[in-house]
Amino acid sequence: MKHYGKNAKVYFDVYDGACEKCCELYLEEPYIPMQSIPKIFTLDDIIRNGNNIGRKKEDWLPTISPTHPYCRCTINHKSDKREWDDSTKDFTKVKKYEPKNKKLQGVKLNIAIKK
Repeated sequence: MKHYGKNAKVYFDVYDGACEKCCELYLEEPYIPMQSIPKIFTLDDIIRNGNNIGRKKEDWLPTISPTHPYCRCTINHKSDKREWDDSTKDFTKVKKYEPKNKKLQGVKLNIAIKK
C-alpha cells in the first residue's frame, strides 16, 4: 500500500492442490485451476473484506490474511504495464504501448540532448 496506494491492482497465486473455495474466490475459471487466469482485485476492496474468522465457508471473501487455516494462496501486485502470459502462467508479458492520441500511432521520436 505504501508503494502503489490503495487502488493498486492485486491478484492471488493459487497453487496446485488448492481447495475449491480458494479456486472459486481467486480464479476466473475455478474448475480448471492450472489453466485459469487469476481474478484482479483492488487492494482497497481486499482490505475492506477484513478476515474470514467466524464466517461460514460459503460466506468467505477474498482477504489479505489467509482465507482459511493452511491456505497457501499468496497476494501479488499486478502492474498495469504487464499482461497474462500463458506460457509462464504469470503476469510477465509486457503490454504493447498504444498512444491515446490516434494521430501519434506509428510515430517514433529520436531526441538527443547536447550540452
